[in-house]
Amino acid sequence: MIRPYRKNPRRKREEKVSFHLFDEATQTYSGKFYAYAEPALSLELHRGNGYRVLFNSDPKFPQILEKIEDVLLPKPARKKKAKPSP
Repeated sequence: MIRPYRKNPRRKREEKVSFHLFDEATQTYSGKFYAYAEPALSLELHRGNGYRVLFNSDPKFPQILEKIEDVLLPKPARKKKAKPSP
């Protein structure tokens, strides 16, 4: 399951979608990754929402092939900023 946080449009090509990967077993986010998606599919993937998706099998050019379903995911924990020292 993924939670997109940024999309980079590219002219006449697939869009680069950056996302957090959610691990169902531990109920935590396990990392930040990216994959490419067709523009029509990219429009369906809204920032901050959770989705179950189908990926291709090529690690050199990861692609999101289809959105299977919307999923309710918790927000990722944000790192706290250190207070400036006096």
